Amino acid sequence: RAKTFTGLGIFLFTLLTSNAAIAKTAATTVSTAAAAAPVILPPMHKILLACLLPTLLGFYKSEYGVSYGYGTAMAASSYLILASISESAGLPLAVSFASSTKPAAILSSLSTMIDSLKTLLPASLPAFHAFALFFYGTRLNLFLLYRELCLPRFRAMRERIEDRA
Repeated sequence: RAKTFTGLGIFLFTLLTSNAAIAKTAATTVSTAAAAAPVILPPMHKILLACLLPTLLGFYKSEYGVSYGYGTAMAASSYLILASISESAGLPLAVSFASSTKPAAILSSLSTMIDSLKTLLPASLPAFHAFALFFYGTRLNLFLLYRELCLPRFRAMRERIEDRA
């Protein structure tokens, strides 16, 4: 019986120590987060449009509304959020082609964006999550495009769906 109490004592000691360590870490994290610049999310109307407009592809072909529309809405809304997180951190993310469309200017812009992402993603969990969703939406659309263009079976399946709709 003494061994049971000793084991229970060690378990409780470990549990209490772990909770104290977690509480200390949480307090440090909260105080650090409070000192950081607040994240300004994009306006709700932009998020709404980024989610609504791509799904309107369903009026063109009903299958597109739930495939390309979904992927594009995911990528667009997560890009808006990632750009706002990046902007609030002071890192440029948007690629601007307004100044020049020369390949050197575009590559320089893309290089700046990649450097900003390399700095931002390891330091910010919300930015990493938004980037993961952007990657997911983009990957989904590329897969759907590949499937439609290169696999005749899926093209025929889409046409059957359109005929029934």
